[in-house]
Amino acid sequence: MYHMQPISPVLGLEIRGLDLSKKLALETGKELRQLCCDHSLLVIRGQELSESEQLRVAGYFGPVARRNRPPVEKREYVPDPDNPVHLITNQLDAAGKRLGSLRHGEMLFHSDGCYKPCPDRFTLLYGMEFPSSGGETRFASLYRPYEQLSENMLKKLTQCQALFAYDFTLKDPIAPGSNIDDLMHARHPVLIKNPDTEKIAVYVNRLMTVQLEAMSSEDSRESLEYLFQLMEAQDNVYIHHWLPGDLLVWDNLSSAHARNTWPVDEDRLLRRCVVEGVKLAASSE
Repeated sequence: MYHMQPISPVLGLEIRGLDLSKKLALETGKELRQLCCDHSLLVIRGQELSESEQLRVAGYFGPVARRNRPPVEKREYVPDPDNPVHLITNQLDAAGKRLGSLRHGEMLFHSDGCYKPCPDRFTLLYGMEFPSSGGETRFASLYRPYEQLSENMLKKLTQCQALFAYDFTLKDPIAPGSNIDDLMHARHPVLIKNPDTEKIAVYVNRLMTVQLEAMSSEDSRESLEYLFQLMEAQDNVYIHHWLPGDLLVWDNLSSAHARNTWPVDEDRLLRRCVVEGVKLAASSE
């Protein structure tokens, strides 16, 4: 039997007493998936997981997705590109090549795979090694901003689509009007309905949302900043301080996440895989 407790007023459930290195009963796996849908984020403490065990756990949430491949590969080196599980780290191998993705530094709020026609549904991130300070992951609810929309903004965003794009070589947002032919990009409704909870989320983020469609550049910029301020408000964010053995699972349709930087001479090592998603449904569907 495992124990659960909420970790913030807006999202997240901590789970202790569960050994994911052992195969779970089918009903337990279904229960974990539903808990993640209901709470947007699971923090499962005290795990010792191999790569294959992490993949098995991901299977409780759905089919594991393949690695992303942009139309034009601008990265000089991509470690183990055909493996659906990959490292998130700033560590280098003996030859000075990167062991994983995303290297060092802060990352702005984003939802995984929002630049794909069918965004990643769940992300599983397993923590192995951390710096003495920094490197936290911040999570923001996408449900609460919807509840806080002004009547005028709600009317404006209903039926509105957003353009998402990501350059894997940069940590800055893509400027509106940029040529994105060589980048992974997609359009999605701004207000989406979660297929499991039927709750409405505001599906935008500071790193990967380029612009709101059918608006002037100024209106798009001002509207997005309004939404980002709601999303990134202190009372809408949970900050996760990592411990080795933490497995985090989150729903990308109801949460966004960001990363704090850490001392440049210290290591941070995690292992990640994602679960396939489906085409997003607008709130009006």
